[in-house]
Amino acid sequence: MSDHSDIARLQEKVQRLRALIETSAILTSSLDLDEVLRLVLEKAQGVANAEASAILLYNPATNKLEFEVALGEKGGLIQSLRPKITLELGQGIAGTVAQTRRVEWVREAATDPRLARSVDATTGFVTRNLLCGPLVVRDRLVGVAEVMNLAHPERCGPDELDIFAAFCQQVAVAIDNARLHKILLEREREKQQLEFATVIQQSFLPTSFPTCPRRRFRVDAKSIPASAVGGDFYDFLSLDPDRLTAAIGDVSGKGVPAALFMAKLISDLRFAGQKLGSPEAILNDINLGLATQARRGMFVSAQYLLLDAETGEARVSNGGHVPFLWYHRRTGEAEVVDLEGGPPLGILPDAAYPETALSLEHGDSLILLTDGLVECTDASGEAFGFPRLVEVVEASAPAEPALLQPILRAVDAFTAEGRRHDDLTLVQVTWC
Repeated sequence: MSDHSDIARLQEKVQRLRALIETSAILTSSLDLDEVLRLVLEKAQGVANAEASAILLYNPATNKLEFEVALGEKGGLIQSLRPKITLELGQGIAGTVAQTRRVEWVREAATDPRLARSVDATTGFVTRNLLCGPLVVRDRLVGVAEVMNLAHPERCGPDELDIFAAFCQQVAVAIDNARLHKILLEREREKQQLEFATVIQQSFLPTSFPTCPRRRFRVDAKSIPASAVGGDFYDFLSLDPDRLTAAIGDVSGKGVPAALFMAKLISDLRFAGQKLGSPEAILNDINLGLATQARRGMFVSAQYLLLDAETGEARVSNGGHVPFLWYHRRTGEAEVVDLEGGPPLGILPDAAYPETALSLEHGDSLILLTDGLVECTDASGEAFGFPRLVEVVEASAPAEPALLQPILRAVDAFTAEGRRHDDLTLVQVTWC
């Protein structure tokens, strides 16, 4: 009898070891976290011949264990509960295992004071016995796996606990790999979205700048996103040989939504520019459309300029945008112009955007910009600022009428060890 009994136990052990090997193959067959969790529980419950099984994942943000997936009579109920059932570290058998990181075998759950009876009370499940093991990867807690109500608790000895511990090690690695794979997929998806948004954005920015047949004006522009896709934009429109419009703006948000929002905005600006002409009327019209139709939370700061190349009059309307520079060629001075205007476009449908008329002299330049230029910082955290921008323009303009490159060189030198957290856009309009 003893020989037969020993052979039977050996066969059971071989069966469990075979199941452990099969589990390793199953877990490496999928990188989907939900599928990995389901496969884990199906195998664990089947090998242990148990009524139910569950995996609790550790949430570092709350420092708690959360019931992520469960199989058995009450498995569906446990997964459907919101908020999820949670356990503190040290609470119940699972919380104890999470703290000690040792397998626990509870043969008589009814008499074990550590059992978290609130879980059974919530689900109506009755735990008679419980095998619970830690899920740990490189000394980092992933969670806890448990099987409940084994059909043959008397067969659960030291060998079975060792096998279950080895099983939990495999499960922990599989869950960690699945999580990493999910993160990588999300990053790749975000990268593709940014590439798509970049294509959208670049397709709407001007590829060439308007010129004046009589050489009465000269324009230039440069936009440098802080990331793959920025919220800044600029645009030009020649209404006739002697009238030029220039627009600059900064759309809230980033990524595909901001790129689509910007694309629609540029289209609307071009249409309104041809139809309305006046900067005030154009921004009033754009603001009304955005405020009544735009997605919640999407808005844009903007400036719109109309230059009469015959007279040198520039009319400018401002919507919550940063000041611009007026370089006076005759005096060699750069003036920071902070116009009164309305709030950013898309917030208040009845906002007004009055325009201001500026009388340029020959050789004067207006330099429109976004806040990413004046707010960029050096290694110590000091902002580039308007005073420094004025110095660069006044020092560069006598020798180099095209001012954008000197400004950008100064910004690059200033932020060599600092960081740019925002997009940077410049537009120069010169009356010749």
